[in-house]
Amino acid sequence: MTQCAIINPTAAIYNTYNGLVIYSLLPIIILTTFSLLTWWNLRNKMVRRAEMERSLTRLVFAQITMVLLASTGYVIRRMYQLYSTNIPNDAFQVAQNNVFNSVFTLIGFIIHTFSFFTYFFSSDAFRQKILSLLFKRKRQIQPTTNPIKNTI
Repeated sequence: MTQCAIINPTAAIYNTYNGLVIYSLLPIIILTTFSLLTWWNLRNKMVRRAEMERSLTRLVFAQITMVLLASTGYVIRRMYQLYSTNIPNDAFQVAQNNVFNSVFTLIGFIIHTFSFFTYFFSSDAFRQKILSLLFKRKRQIQPTTNPIKNTI
């Protein structure tokens, strides 16, 4: 069995903390900040659109929930890697670690699809636009040419 691993303990610790900050904490902070700014901007507009505000609130809440769930799995995996790097393992423990890592890595990658499904299920406008792009035929008039008869 081939396994790729960081051998240097300092590099392993750096990789763990770097991954925690870049992949878990930073997206949550950026998403929360811009969601709150968007919500605040919408509430302070002169023309209040109640439906738009409700839709945005549902969307932001669903998005933050999805990111938190996926990031939690990533954080658990990274913390486990950090604390189990110096523990000697037998073959069964290595197999368990690989399954554990695979499951939480998959959860971490699924976050990239969560955005689409969050928008699709919580926003009527987004859902209608996607469905119209996928299932409606284009109604474009096709140009026709009339043959000209040259008779002499």
